[in-house]
Amino acid sequence: MPRRRRGRFTPKKTTKSHGGDPASPTEAEWRSMTEFGSFVVRDEEDVEHIFRKGDDATVLPYKAIVGEELPLHKYWVARIKEIRAKGEDEVWARVQWHWSGHEVAGTIKSFHGASCGNYERIYSDHFDYVSSSAFDAVVHVHKFFETNPNQPYIGKDEFYTRYTFEYKARIINPRPGSGTCVCEEPYSPDDTMGLMHFCPRPSCRHAYHQKCLLAEFKDPESSMTRSLRLLASSPDSDETIVLEDLISSEPPKKKRRGRPAKKSLDPIGVSLEDLLKGMPSGLVLVAQQPIVRGAAFSAGGVSGNVQAVLHARNMVYAALSGTPIPDDWEDNVDIDRAIVRVPGRKPIPAFVCPKCGGAI
Repeated sequence: MPRRRRGRFTPKKTTKSHGGDPASPTEAEWRSMTEFGSFVVRDEEDVEHIFRKGDDATVLPYKAIVGEELPLHKYWVARIKEIRAKGEDEVWARVQWHWSGHEVAGTIKSFHGASCGNYERIYSDHFDYVSSSAFDAVVHVHKFFETNPNQPYIGKDEFYTRYTFEYKARIINPRPGSGTCVCEEPYSPDDTMGLMHFCPRPSCRHAYHQKCLLAEFKDPESSMTRSLRLLASSPDSDETIVLEDLISSEPPKKKRRGRPAKKSLDPIGVSLEDLLKGMPSGLVLVAQQPIVRGAAFSAGGVSGNVQAVLHARNMVYAALSGTPIPDDWEDNVDIDRAIVRVPGRKPIPAFVCPKCGGAI
């Protein structure tokens, strides 16, 4: 496993977004080099950092010098596809680049790079050879699927990708703004003024800008029923769930093994209100939250509270049917990241989905 001390990376052309190192091997030289599965970079404190084939990694950008302060989102990001070396002193990686939104906008004039977040990267079909001396750290680039009701949490300072970029064809997939708001403008994760509301129903699964919903999609129902209307919006049904119909007419089955759950409810003859009061208050509160994302809701990160809220709703549905709430329910429902708080703002208005009319 060859080793290489980090140094300065100076690509050939300043006008090119990535690559162009004049010292990089030719195709013929590359084929003659010895292949490896990983390489090691020693930092200034002589600590070794291992980079492996298949890793996503940050790369020092043009003219960057080791030791100078550089925000993490300013680094280039690449996936290591192959590693080869000439002896022990010259190690190169063939990489596939993750471009930033602004870099793509420099190639596709119609693409609005400002709609991409600082930590957003667009996975391209653009390859280069990069010296091992240019690599900084292994990172994880999350996949962000805007319409996925089970989208895992992505923090606001974590790398993520939602588009792919065909460099020569100048094509972005999926088309930014497709499958989203009525305005067809894409979600801008770093926009601190905006929120988007997500409808989880199978035939919808779209997110809508709050500013677009304000015009004609306010919920006409009484605010007294708002929390129950949100709770009745399920990711598994296009119809509004009738919560009372979920209440079981049979006693809950006892667990045969293990410790019984702390919150085991007997729903027979008990009202919906009483059953909800008998569940963990934090769980019910999360289940009744609107599903939102956007920088104005900072606790939600990039992806918002979609996964946590839907986990909570499904556990409440199961509990109404007589299934005990697991002791470890908080492992799947992060209350702090799920409850919608927007400092300095008025309470979030009640909206309906423009497509299905359900509460969102």
